[in-house]
Amino acid sequence: MPNKVVIGVGGSGQHVVHAYLRMLAMTNVAPNEVPHIYIIDADAKEQAGAADDTTLCPDIRGLHEHLVSPLSDQERSHFALIRPYFQEHEDSLPGTAEQSLSLAKAEKDLVDIFLTDDPSDGSHAWANDRAVELKEGMMANPKVGAISFAFKTQRVSDHQSRNVNFGTLL
Repeated sequence: MPNKVVIGVGGSGQHVVHAYLRMLAMTNVAPNEVPHIYIIDADAKEQAGAADDTTLCPDIRGLHEHLVSPLSDQERSHFALIRPYFQEHEDSLPGTAEQSLSLAKAEKDLVDIFLTDDPSDGSHAWANDRAVELKEGMMANPKVGAISFAFKTQRVSDHQSRNVNFGTLL
């Protein structure tokens, strides 16, 4: 099993991982050289379903599986889709950033360092950070993604929640 890891964050990160795996396929890479692949995304689908679902994550998974298919299960590198928000169990979904990150209980000055609702007229794409629906993605907002993932790492306390939230990454 390789010790290399490739992590794709968000939709753009998925495109980079997909291109990288296609390049490996074109060069006829040895199956044991295929790295572990982790996709961190709030709204990616593991399997293509509805007509408007993107197939990028399932395509990456399929290509990864094809590249490592000659190996036994124990020898294969991992593939996992990881949500950037904390989950009590696999099916739990977050609310807004303010609700999910317990911002109402946090020190206001500390929260404002990360999540500033400026400008007040909403003209900036990152306005109203606290209202971002985490299950729908971070809306190209690195502040929300970073604080959400940091909060998630602090909440994971037992083996079961570690598996739900990070799979084989940790």
